[in-house]
Amino acid sequence: MMNATVEKLVKAVEERVVPKGYVVSFTERKKNNVGDKCGIQIRKKDSEIGVIVYIDGYIADIENEMLNVDRAADEIVQRIEDKAVLGYYSDVQEFAKIVNSKESILGNVRYLLVNKKWNEADLDSYPHKDYLDLAVLYEVRNKNASMSVKITNDIMQNFGITFEELDKAANNNRDSYVAQDMFSMMISLMPISTEEIKEMKGGPQMYVLTNEWKLKGASALLYPELIEDIAQEENSDLIVIPSSIHEILIVEASGMDKDGISQMVQEVNSQQVDEQERLSDHAYFYKRGSMQITF
Repeated sequence: MMNATVEKLVKAVEERVVPKGYVVSFTERKKNNVGDKCGIQIRKKDSEIGVIVYIDGYIADIENEMLNVDRAADEIVQRIEDKAVLGYYSDVQEFAKIVNSKESILGNVRYLLVNKKWNEADLDSYPHKDYLDLAVLYEVRNKNASMSVKITNDIMQNFGITFEELDKAANNNRDSYVAQDMFSMMISLMPISTEEIKEMKGGPQMYVLTNEWKLKGASALLYPELIEDIAQEENSDLIVIPSSIHEILIVEASGMDKDGISQMVQEVNSQQVDEQERLSDHAYFYKRGSMQITF
């Protein structure tokens, strides 16, 4: 929401970047799990797409007299210039080409899993379907998943896309998923001795399942056959842990307390996972051979 502080900050940013050929505007965007976020969008005059710098933190600091408007504007402009140095704006121009036609949108749309309850107030704005206690949204991404835009009802209407076309395209554009056992991942990252390896390998096997980019890879939950492969490998039922929207963790169910793991998920979410990246606050169960995830 625009208030006097926001207006002052937008004006201060305009004074710094408009002479350099940029257009500045205020925007509000819906973000996963947290609702509307205020931002300043900066784009080049010849572009319809630009970078958004979210300003809720800046506004809070200004109103609490921890930061003044000029300092906040300088920091925002520096972030814009850093992105320009990294070639961000040329990437934006390329991404704009992906979302400018029905064919291109359908060729690049992917599934996106979010928590249904935490996003209930915003779901009416997006085409979606239910899955377990989650919601499946649709998102257009570039090739390395570094840029994305959620498909809204307005986008579908503007490009004449039906829900059936959208869902079929997302399923056809399925990500490439990778399951890596946690032990092997740790070994690759940590310089440890053979004796330490032997000691560590005594516990239950745990897998990380995500996509090739390790971004928004929890959509692997939509494909029980991926989890069935692990169940067959381990000859066991499984506990599925929604560690974030980016990946899921999988561990043998034998000897595990599902309620205890759910409590652990809640604690980790509250202490270590950014609110916008949380997927669920409880574990799921997979029975080997069932091709079905339950909770």
